[in-house]
Amino acid sequence: MGEILKRIVTNPIIITIAVIEFCTGVVRQGIMQWYPIYLKDYFNLPNDAFMRANWGLILMIAGVFGGISAGWFSDRVFGSRRGPVAGLMYVMMFVATVIMIFVVKSDQAMLAIMAIVISFCVIGTHGMLSGTSTMDFGGRRAAATAVGLIDGFVYLGTGVQALALGFITTWNWSYWPIFLVPFTLLGFLLALRIWKAMPKPMAAAEH
Repeated sequence: MGEILKRIVTNPIIITIAVIEFCTGVVRQGIMQWYPIYLKDYFNLPNDAFMRANWGLILMIAGVFGGISAGWFSDRVFGSRRGPVAGLMYVMMFVATVIMIFVVKSDQAMLAIMAIVISFCVIGTHGMLSGTSTMDFGGRRAAATAVGLIDGFVYLGTGVQALALGFITTWNWSYWPIFLVPFTLLGFLLALRIWKAMPKPMAAAEH
């Protein structure tokens, strides 16, 4: 166990992925948890309003297509590199959260579109990095431990956003998307660090 942990914590690619996934945890639950709460709290929409009643279904569809799209672009366009897909999806999340700043209290339709776009991108990024890239760079013997570490960072981000947005949203909903923007930018900048990282050959990954 000590040897496996040492291999993981001294691997700069895995550590970078872990910090990216911390940002993913913040942005992911910052939208998925708080968007329906916002609809109820600010717009006073009832439980049977379309976006509230079908939010789970919408997330499922966004997740399926986000994951498939991330995998397809990684394998077919970027030669199985994971960094470019994560970087491009974080750019989309950055643009979407910036747009949210300007429409958060005025345009429900645009806000809904941006929430769906972010969900599509963040689930695609999470599946790509937390699942696929850990096997790529952790190797067979350390893959499960690497997944545990990286998923731990995801839930650390979840905890941070829950605590922070719990205070922010009771103060002023305008700061909800503003809080998310720096994490989308940080995720993109970190993705640039692993942009050219390639998976290990299978024989090497098994050791």
